[in-house]
Amino acid sequence: MDSDKRSPEVIGRFESVVGKDNVKEASGGCGECCCSGASLKVCPSSVEEVAAVMRIAKEEGICSKEFTIDLSANMNKIIKVDAENFCVKVQAGASMEAVAAAADEAGFILGNRTTCEGATIGCLVYSNGADIGTYRFGPIRDNVLNLEVVLPNGTVIETGYDDISAYMSGYNLNQYLAGAEGTLGLLCTVTMKLHPRGVVKPTIYNFENLADADYLIQAICAHPSIKPYHISWADFNHFENQRRARAVEPKVHVFD
Repeated sequence: MDSDKRSPEVIGRFESVVGKDNVKEASGGCGECCCSGASLKVCPSSVEEVAAVMRIAKEEGICSKEFTIDLSANMNKIIKVDAENFCVKVQAGASMEAVAAAADEAGFILGNRTTCEGATIGCLVYSNGADIGTYRFGPIRDNVLNLEVVLPNGTVIETGYDDISAYMSGYNLNQYLAGAEGTLGLLCTVTMKLHPRGVVKPTIYNFENLADADYLIQAICAHPSIKPYHISWADFNHFENQRRARAVEPKVHVFD
């Protein structure tokens, strides 16, 4: 942040909104998305505080690359798991791991979940994540029912409804904002579809090489009655490289 824009007066304005303890020196990427170069981190606790911070930034001419709004610190709550309407509403700073666990406890699964469990729900929507569950339920934009968003000028909007799908006449703002990487506004709350968990049956096949797996994968994809939650494949080199990087990897020998 430029020194003139990081004056005590500007910092004081931020502190008057979120509290002195919630305006800090930034140390790398924030919990909501990676913002390189930002030297100041502001951690609001409500949608109203986010809107006020955005209005201050606009009035002071401070761009998003000069400071970070971190929602993972104080806006990381699961607001509601609605088993009647098959949806979950969370603050955008909530971790994927926590939201998936809450859904599982209620007997549901998310239609799309990243393999990076520490990632926030906001990050998943910003990137329109296409991870586990995408094959069956589509990317994240197909699983979002409603977003509460603060626009660059501090205006707060909702893009849909918490308990019904947004496929109606007019613009579908859920699809518009998912994948926008935060360029159109800051996500504060996210309402996502839940799907009955049913019985999960992980199945593992072992092949001499990846080419031999192609026929089975193509047959599964072409079958009219089979729609797996997730399909993935890997060879020995993948797990060997994970070992070299000292990453956690499954014990491949148990698949034999």
